[in-house]
Amino acid sequence: NTNGDNVNAASCSPSMTNSNENNNNTANDKAGGVYIYGKYSHISMDSTSSISSNNSSDDGGGVYIGSDYCSIAGGAISGNTCTSAYSGGGIYAYSENNCIYNCTLQNNTAKWGGGIYVNNDGFSISDCTITDNTATDAYGGGVYCTATANISLGGNCQIHDNKAGGAANDLHLGSESQHTFIKSVPSESS
Repeated sequence: NTNGDNVNAASCSPSMTNSNENNNNTANDKAGGVYIYGKYSHISMDSTSSISSNNSSDDGGGVYIGSDYCSIAGGAISGNTCTSAYSGGGIYAYSENNCIYNCTLQNNTAKWGGGIYVNNDGFSISDCTITDNTATDAYGGGVYCTATANISLGGNCQIHDNKAGGAANDLHLGSESQHTFIKSVPSESS
C-alpha cells in the first residue's frame, strides 16, 4: 500500500483501546502504521495500545503527520522503521502546530530522527518517554529538528539512551531552531 498502510486519519479523532491493530504493516510510501492528514485530527490510545513494528519506504515508519493542529495522546509507538534513507522512525511531523503527549517512543529506527523527525514550527512534546531509538547515519537518535523547526518540551519528558550515527544521540536542534524546556529532562542537546 501507499500512505498509511493500516489507518488514514483525515480530520477525525479515532480512539484505540487495548488495540494493536496498527502493527506489522509495510507502506511503499509514507507512514507504515498511521497517516494523519486533515486539520485537527487527534489519535487517542490507552496505555495498552500501540503503533509498532511497521515499516515505511519513505518518511514516518510508524506515524506520518501531514496536517496542522494534529495530536497523538497515550500509547506506545515502538519498533517502527524507515527502510530507506528517510526520516522519523517513530513519527515524522511534516506540518505545523502538532503535539504528542503521554506517549512512549521506543526502539524506532531511521536515518534522521530515530524517534521523531520535526520538519516545521510549533511541535510540542509533553509527558513523553523517548528512549532506545536510533538514527542510523545522521543526527537525532531521539528527536531531530530541522534548521527552522521550533519545539517545546513540557511536563515530565524523558529523552535518553538514544543513539545517532552522526551526533546528538538524544536531541538535535537545527541551526535556527528555537526550543523551550518546561520541567523536562533532556539528557543531551546540540
